[in-house]
Amino acid sequence: MKTWLRIPNELKCLHARLLRIEVAWLTGLLAGWSVCSAEDWPQFRGPRTDGTSTERIATEWPAAGPPVLWRVSLTDGFGGFAVSGGRAFTLIKRDVSGQAREVCLALDADSGAELWARPVGTASYTSGASGPGAGSDGPRSTPTVRDGRVFLVASRLEVYSLRAEDGAVVWTRNLQSLYSGRLPDWQSAASPLIVGDLLLMNCGSSNNSIVALRTGDGSLAWRSQAESATYATPVLATLHGRQQVIFSTTRNLLALAPEDGRLLWRYGFGSVWSAATPVVAEDLDLVFSTVGYGVGAMAVKVSESGNALVASPVYTSAKRSLESHWMTPVYRQGHLYGMFGHADYNRAPLRCVDPVTGTVKWSVDDFGQGALLLLGDKLLVLTENGDLSTVEATPAAYRPVSRFKALSGKCWNAPAISHGRIYARSTRQAVAFDVALPPPPPLRLQAPVLRPDRVLELAVASADGQPIAAERLSGIQVRTSPDLASPLSQWSQLTSPLVWDQGVLRLDQPLTQERPQGFYRVIEQP
Repeated sequence: MKTWLRIPNELKCLHARLLRIEVAWLTGLLAGWSVCSAEDWPQFRGPRTDGTSTERIATEWPAAGPPVLWRVSLTDGFGGFAVSGGRAFTLIKRDVSGQAREVCLALDADSGAELWARPVGTASYTSGASGPGAGSDGPRSTPTVRDGRVFLVASRLEVYSLRAEDGAVVWTRNLQSLYSGRLPDWQSAASPLIVGDLLLMNCGSSNNSIVALRTGDGSLAWRSQAESATYATPVLATLHGRQQVIFSTTRNLLALAPEDGRLLWRYGFGSVWSAATPVVAEDLDLVFSTVGYGVGAMAVKVSESGNALVASPVYTSAKRSLESHWMTPVYRQGHLYGMFGHADYNRAPLRCVDPVTGTVKWSVDDFGQGALLLLGDKLLVLTENGDLSTVEATPAAYRPVSRFKALSGKCWNAPAISHGRIYARSTRQAVAFDVALPPPPPLRLQAPVLRPDRVLELAVASADGQPIAAERLSGIQVRTSPDLASPLSQWSQLTSPLVWDQGVLRLDQPLTQERPQGFYRVIEQP
């Protein structure tokens, strides 16, 4: 519903050249706000491959945690969930006709019911989670969902494209037999990264090891470089205006152009077995990489040199304070947050780190080698032993918000956030929590005040009279147009600052002779 308010004639007469002003009150515009901000979680580390979610969810919970939507038993596996199209996909180890197999599982996102299960590889591990032949071992990677297909890499470099609806095999490629792929000691753990219509993987062959397969039929688009594979998933980023895929290999940190595999930059740092995905601070042109086994961490600065990109070291560190066995940190406003440590398991600390200097700002023990995501100004942390917690993402100090026991079993699996729910799993079970918030009350423009100096005072208030929450401010805009019938995309955003005043937003808009008529509306974007 839209209610239009015309300014009384006596106000218009305050300036002879001001012909007419009309102000739009949009009382129903935000009814679908929470739906607009919800999104699928189609791959490892989310829709942007950076471990961040834009969803508006509840982060303060009772002692027992938020409401459980469903909880089901699962068998072994260390990958997370990809959530898309009302389904949650993950990889497990399961007995199939008396043989241990890796299986891609599709669960109903609303109920947890098993929709289909597709065997995709042999579940045989020479070493891994608990040593040779470990009974608790399982597949390591997370599926990727794109255009009604589920793409996955089994632990022995078998790539599958499955139909998301029923798990039917569309195509499969064995990277060992086709491209002389070489497995790391604990088999493949990298999740597939899709850019455009290409699936990118490092198969570890001695020549042209990084391959791009066409998602439509699995055919080869290009091969590039000679890099031994690690367990780290590549990450998509944009630095200096150039889209690039960054790989962490056993000897190098490097970036390739996703369309053709051209090398954009490379930095060598010796022999390592990284499992954490590189973290990119695009606003700093910085790439951070952390490695276990006593290696520590490093950061490189990517700069332009003519038409080329060059990576130069910011620092390297062998300190255990910056090494991570496999858990990938997240980046927010100049700081990294992650669970750092190697073989510390339950005692690995949660830390805030300055990525430019490597300085630890704060550190708290006993989180373990779980996983974490970024939710606006909060961290969502899943600990090794199955606690789920929220923590303020601030370098000032460790500030916990909520914590409760969410799962049993070993939790080396990254959680997912999709459509108001947290999906998490361990080697024993999976659970979905309902953390959706009701949509915020709609906004409205209050009756304007026209001053003699031709400044229009506009005020934005909540339709229910309650103060506007501070966390909503970044998404609120006031726009103007001389034509009421113009589409929203053609309305101009006012550049005057919105000032928060006791729960009301105020804005002063100067009026000019060149624009004697104007319509105004308030909108909110997720």
